[in-house]
Amino acid sequence: MKWFLRSLEVSILILASSLGPRDSIAQAGQLLASAPPQVVRDPEAALIGAFRTHSLVLLGEVHGSAEMHAFMRAFISSPEFGRVVDDIVLEATNVRYQSLLDRYIAGDSVPRDSLRLVWRNSTQLMLWDSPLYEELVETIRDANRKLSAGHKMRVLTSDPPIDWGAVNTPSDFPKSYGYRDWQTTEVIEREVLARNHRALVIFGEAHIGRTSPRADSAPVPAERESVGEALARKHPGVAYVVHTVVGSASPQLEAVVRDLAAPNTLVPIAGTSLANRNSSLLFGKSITLFRNINGHRTAVTVNADAMPPLGAVIDAILYLGPYSQDIKPEASLYLDEPQYLAEVRRRIAILSQVYGGDFWTDELNAIIKRR
Repeated sequence: MKWFLRSLEVSILILASSLGPRDSIAQAGQLLASAPPQVVRDPEAALIGAFRTHSLVLLGEVHGSAEMHAFMRAFISSPEFGRVVDDIVLEATNVRYQSLLDRYIAGDSVPRDSLRLVWRNSTQLMLWDSPLYEELVETIRDANRKLSAGHKMRVLTSDPPIDWGAVNTPSDFPKSYGYRDWQTTEVIEREVLARNHRALVIFGEAHIGRTSPRADSAPVPAERESVGEALARKHPGVAYVVHTVVGSASPQLEAVVRDLAAPNTLVPIAGTSLANRNSSLLFGKSITLFRNINGHRTAVTVNADAMPPLGAVIDAILYLGPYSQDIKPEASLYLDEPQYLAEVRRRIAILSQVYGGDFWTDELNAIIKRR
């Protein structure tokens, strides 16, 4: 494979030298962009390698995926990870509890009921109640025990500092918390970039892309940018963006990657034909966005022809296989803790009014019925 790539480079140089000065670079670039993606069979080593040229690796998390979390736990537990990475930024955490989480990750004794507040008291409901997230935090703590005293990893919280004890009506829920990526961007800038650290950022797929489909050319307000968009605008080149494919959440992209790669591989796409493919592979053939038009929230459909190329959105695809086991919260978590169950229902009632719909009750009832 190395021989093939070297031959391709030589061919491009020969082609460029035979063309006029104005055309040579453009045509040589077109030939490079037609190269097929090369599959990396050791994704952990490849991601460690990305930290040599980037301060951040943004890893798109498929929430609740057993395969996704198995990969992350193995990656974080590897000796090389602890030697290279300073921080891990988790979506599933409230910044109000940073000092508590610091103590736990450092090895201090923290009661389990107190530790759970880190992810239970976030702006999101039930999602982080899956046992996978507590297991992930425990994995990081265990990995830290094996590191030298001079280099311990830190887990950075990133969700807005909501105090649910002070939220009793929809008007008590801060409007800025509806778009919460700004909080994560601030944490990354202050705790990672300003300290010249390197961090793995584990966040949902919708938050990490450098750009997204646009209803028009109007820029996204800064407070509504995703983490990936904000970093690309303010700190271009600082982040290596990895989209995860497991199962068929993105069926078109999954079909393309399945033909290229075996499970548990990485597919870098920069400079390849895949980077030039339309990002409808990722977003679907159309997507509905909401824009404020003449003071009214209006639904606008964006079709594939208005979507950016895939290479403008991500740098690589982590392929974990065609099937995914979705690990939901356990029914006992709610049934054995009636006070917490009542609190979840109270928050649902509030947020249903904030967002204009109940997106949680059916899911909660389905979890409880599985007992």
